[in-house]
Amino acid sequence: MIVKNLQLEFVRVQTKEHYQAVADLTNTLYDNHVYSAEQGLHESANKNQPASFLYQLAFLKGQPVAFFECSEFEPGHFWLEIVVHPNHQRQGIGSRLMLKALQHVQGFSGTHLEAQIRDDWEAHHAFYAKHGFARGTAWVKWWMQPENFRLSNNAQIKSLAELEQPISDDVLLELINELRFAMIQSEPIKLFTPKMLKDIFNAYWFKPERFWLAFDQQNLVGVGWVAGYENDPTLFLEFLGVRASHRQLGIASAFVERMVKVCRDG
Repeated sequence: MIVKNLQLEFVRVQTKEHYQAVADLTNTLYDNHVYSAEQGLHESANKNQPASFLYQLAFLKGQPVAFFECSEFEPGHFWLEIVVHPNHQRQGIGSRLMLKALQHVQGFSGTHLEAQIRDDWEAHHAFYAKHGFARGTAWVKWWMQPENFRLSNNAQIKSLAELEQPISDDVLLELINELRFAMIQSEPIKLFTPKMLKDIFNAYWFKPERFWLAFDQQNLVGVGWVAGYENDPTLFLEFLGVRASHRQLGIASAFVERMVKVCRDG
């Protein structure tokens, strides 16, 4: 039931209490995932937020009931996340947050707005469709429990920390772009640039032992990396790809095996 004239108060997320409220709201929706206030504080302390970054909590009668984040990940392209507590859904709160996000994007002359939604959340898909979003296939979010993973056949996988000789950035970029264009065919895709690769290597979450390469003899045939945060067992698979000529050989599974080992080793 939509409640008219909801008196919502919006506050920018910045204190430990705010991040704890975000964590509590997030953990009401996401299965098998624990987001902590410490993680949020760590993320905010280790990156400079541009003016186009909007991250707010919505309070109703003094209680946090929702939050939304709208961030520009490349010029004109924004990413959106809206989370409303289950007890306060279908009251128009999500639509209010969507309106604020759209106004924010328009204020910075944004041209694209994306949202990542779990494939099995039909109500969320309906919500975004109602607000003009078209469903794509480029982004699907999955959760995996490390203890349920079965080890793959052996494959030669090395992290950046294990390489005897450094890999050329040009060679890496060539493979990454080849794999991205092969994987994402449902929408236009831009080249992965030297700056993007440099941004990964300079990111606060980057660790060379979490960036892996697959070799056939001396030829680079696969690449994958994950992001993770201190004191958080969750890892995010940012990218994983294997050349078509080397698929069905257990190489992608070997990448996941390395990721699982990082999870298990803490």
